[in-house]
Amino acid sequence: MSIVFIPKTTSPKNIGKFRPISLCNVIYKVVSKVIVNKFRRVMNDCIDETQWAFVSGRQISDNISIAYEIIHSIKKRKGGSTGSFALKLGMSKAYDRVEWNFLEKVMSAMGFCNAWIYLIMTCVSKEASIEWADFMKSVVVEYEGISGHNVDNTVRKQIGRILGVRISGNPKRYLGLLAMVRRRKKQTFVELKEKVIRKIKSWSTRYLSMR
Repeated sequence: MSIVFIPKTTSPKNIGKFRPISLCNVIYKVVSKVIVNKFRRVMNDCIDETQWAFVSGRQISDNISIAYEIIHSIKKRKGGSTGSFALKLGMSKAYDRVEWNFLEKVMSAMGFCNAWIYLIMTCVSKEASIEWADFMKSVVVEYEGISGHNVDNTVRKQIGRILGVRISGNPKRYLGLLAMVRRRKKQTFVELKEKVIRKIKSWSTRYLSMR
């Protein structure tokens, strides 16, 4: 299997402007397709019900709806001695941060046979190091020490510093869509509408030759 870099822009100037694409041979593609079709039968039993992406019969749009409801509830909540805040976690290269030894042990604990585990590990395993779990643990421990009925700017900045995130009273996007739905719903989704229109218009310029 070879890996090539495809430019994301017309004039890429750094490595972040390239997208790595794997060029697999025919045998690899056939074997991986067979594995996927076999695994699809038990996917729903292996993936937690809170995970909606890449699972047949589930829609990631449901997570967007849940996010809308949570943010709306936080915005509308008034009074009380305690407040609420939403924390958006953007996993950078989430799939590259999987520890392959952990994946192998999970498959073994789920009851997959050794031959199956060997096939999966042959497809995905590579050398990698990860410190994300330790980092998240330290964040939770420090966060547990922070409390306050009314979160003022000082405490808010302290939370942001500990978690290493920016403070935003109105998060703009979640899963590619606007996170807040305002009263003017047409104006909120006009960008999505225009994107769909541009996509449809592009179809008319692509003709299929039957010659």
